[in-house]
Amino acid sequence: MPLLITMTSITEPELRTIYETVRRTEQVISEGVKELSDLFTENPRLIITPNDKCAGSCLHCVADSTPSGATMDYDDFAGINSEFLDVFSVADFGRRGNPLLYRSKDHDLVDLMKLLDERGINKFTLALALQNHSVPILEKLDEFATKTDIETMVTYHHYHPKLDKTRLAQDFNSTLRNYLGFSRRIIISLLGDKYSQQEPTTAENVQRTFQDNWEIIFADIGMTQTDDENTYHAQHGTNEAEIKIPRLDTRIYPLGRFRQYLSQSGILQQYEEQFEQAMSDYACPDLVKWPGIIIEPDGSLNLCASFEAVACRGAIVTNILTKPYDQVRDELMQFHQRELNWFIDNLPEIIAGKVSTCKLKNNCYQQ
Repeated sequence: MPLLITMTSITEPELRTIYETVRRTEQVISEGVKELSDLFTENPRLIITPNDKCAGSCLHCVADSTPSGATMDYDDFAGINSEFLDVFSVADFGRRGNPLLYRSKDHDLVDLMKLLDERGINKFTLALALQNHSVPILEKLDEFATKTDIETMVTYHHYHPKLDKTRLAQDFNSTLRNYLGFSRRIIISLLGDKYSQQEPTTAENVQRTFQDNWEIIFADIGMTQTDDENTYHAQHGTNEAEIKIPRLDTRIYPLGRFRQYLSQSGILQQYEEQFEQAMSDYACPDLVKWPGIIIEPDGSLNLCASFEAVACRGAIVTNILTKPYDQVRDELMQFHQRELNWFIDNLPEIIAGKVSTCKLKNNCYQQ
């Protein structure tokens, strides 16, 4: 059964999102949709999940990635129509699985990035796991980074009750030193929930232990704070990068392995009740003009960029690897028109807070 979301009022940010969506709708209607690029905002991102493989088994994971997860065929990816790739200016790798583990027909992650670089996409964001030892792919990334722009995202969390937090800090330090070799920017995402009524909550625990272990996490890395209190200039040897540490993220949907963790801990129902009460922002900012699109390992094109929707099939529109490109383009444009019409038809109910535009809530977040 779906978990019902009660929407009786909307917040100021939600109202602003709806207003901006109306403005984009007016723009689309007045200018028309003639090309695939007309469906996207400026500088859209191509989000690529090259594999669903991960050597870890993080308890907070909503994707259930495993060491034997699916892998995208390199030749299939290399065959993607250039007209499709021309739409995008940035490519993200990750979302689920660890892209560093990608291997297909003797090709690895850097080979995928080189292929995109040849097609004109030379800005990349990598969502990576902890990598506390040197591996050949890191050396290849170091070399490739000399001619391109690579941003890295890595998550700090600790859900396992027996986790050695000092060891985690040491592994995090090794990881940062490795990633400073090829990253111009590193984003450290602190992740911990606040809804399970633990004392302290996981969110508070993550925040505290990160600060308590700061000297270990950044050992031998020079950290100079910039004008932005959350951003630092980091240096290790000759390697330099910007490190950004945003505010702690407390939103973890009860899906995948995290749902199993909550159930085994006996707090699933309690968590879901608190989580439901805390959910708002039902107005999706990605409606009408899309900021990007996701290619899943099997070639499915997914329009919900929310990390929590990694295992959701409800936002998949077509398949870039198995269908002719003309059909892919037509199906994307047809879906866009249906989404546009749906938004216009339901606008009064959306403004009244009775209808959600969120694909995740409408199609994915179910018991």
